[in-house]
Amino acid sequence: MIEQIKELVKISPPLVSFLLTTLASIVVYLLKPRVKLIWGTKSNFRHIVRSKVENQPNLVIHTAHHVIQNSGRIPAKEIEIVLNYSPDEVSVWPQRKYSISQNNEGRLILVLDFLAAREFVDLFLLSVGKELPDLLNVKCPENSGKEVTISYHRQYHKLVYLTLWLLIFLGAAFIVEKLIRYSFGIIS
Repeated sequence: MIEQIKELVKISPPLVSFLLTTLASIVVYLLKPRVKLIWGTKSNFRHIVRSKVENQPNLVIHTAHHVIQNSGRIPAKEIEIVLNYSPDEVSVWPQRKYSISQNNEGRLILVLDFLAAREFVDLFLLSVGKELPDLLNVKCPENSGKEVTISYHRQYHKLVYLTLWLLIFLGAAFIVEKLIRYSFGIIS
């Protein structure tokens, strides 16, 4: 295989140069730090509060918990969160400065000034007697957010995660070793 590579370099140096330059450009592009917004709904509940007064309807309270995260490696600025319409109550946690406005179509736009790399915020919505609005979009000037599935999961002890990563590393090392042995004709 090494002889074939040497022959290719002798025959076509411009082609090898082009391939190496293209490969280097792809690697630089993939490793470039950027903003990456993701968002998802963690929970969505409907609570029915039974009326204690006879002939009075039950009270229906809708709640939702959305998570917005900048999973990129540089900070995001001016993050816009667009809701279908305005709920009765909006809360952002952890507490931070944000502004709320409505566009011409009546959509609620919540703007966060800043979201650091790997940082997330929780958006809590509450409506009494009516359905909650849908979260339509999360975006910033650098990126448009992607909706992902958010779920609760059990947190295991660090030793469990360390063991899993060790097994993954050993398996990858085994595969690389077998590929190298196969490439050079050392089959065992």
